[in-house]
Amino acid sequence: MNKEGEVVPTIGVVTFRAEQVLLVRHGTKAGHIQDTVGIPSGRIELDDNRQPKESPKEASARELREETGYEVDEVNLAEFEGNHFLADIPRSDGSIVKMSWNVFLASQITGEMKEGDDETSPLWYPVNDINDLNLLPNVASVIINAQKFINSQR
Repeated sequence: MNKEGEVVPTIGVVTFRAEQVLLVRHGTKAGHIQDTVGIPSGRIELDDNRQPKESPKEASARELREETGYEVDEVNLAEFEGNHFLADIPRSDGSIVKMSWNVFLASQITGEMKEGDDETSPLWYPVNDINDLNLLPNVASVIINAQKFINSQR
């Protein structure tokens, strides 16, 4: 449980396949509002003293695996310009939580996509159609910024 006004540290992973981006739709058991869509993301696990138990890259790899079934090696996670955000995020219980969000670009993932459940359902979605979705705050900006970074590396 977070204290009121506390900023919750979170991470995310953005990855692309052809002209598609990997997203997750939030279900009835998710902390996010049902049917909102985002990239694989989550909180950095903290110990009893509220200190991180894992690095941001370790947390990113864990969240990608938990939410989608895909695996990523930390060496394939990169930061990019425009990958950090601070936002008030509405939750399914009616609360609003201030979250910092540090997103990594996964250049290579392995494994197979898992089946969706009542919490999250992963999906590959055409990048050009993302504005048709009920996106969580800053998701469209992350996708645009990650694509700019990829294009600058060519």
